[in-house]
Amino acid sequence: SKVIIKKYDSHLNILDEPNQIYGKAIHAIGSATFKNGAVYDGDFHNGLLHGSGIYRWPNGIVYNGGFHYNEICGNGRYEWPNGSWYEGEVKNGLRHGYGTYSTPMEDATYVGEWKDGYRSVSYTHLRAHETPEHLVCRLLLEKKKHIIS
Repeated sequence: SKVIIKKYDSHLNILDEPNQIYGKAIHAIGSATFKNGAVYDGDFHNGLLHGSGIYRWPNGIVYNGGFHYNEICGNGRYEWPNGSWYEGEVKNGLRHGYGTYSTPMEDATYVGEWKDGYRSVSYTHLRAHETPEHLVCRLLLEKKKHIIS
């Protein structure tokens, strides 16, 4: 992966080891502003976004969570300018695994599995009056009802 950085600010640890892939590389916690206007604050390893960080796109979307050699992955939280948010597992920058998505007024909330950025085929919405605990009880009752019939 190649990162094109316009501005960088940090205390740097410059390593120059024979077995190092990149020769001299940035190992630090810092801030980078990219040519497209995006900003990253967080961990760098071998000059790549790696560890924990916050990435802000110029359009107002913010991701706060894990990075693995320039790839958004692990656990994190996306926030969109309209107030929607997603918190949970991420793979290749997409919602993937278990997570929660909610709209600004929390009138629609999805709690469950995601695959490649999309809700899995079997999914469940919290009803407007439900808490996550109520949802679990309702799902167990529906499952029990389905097994009996």
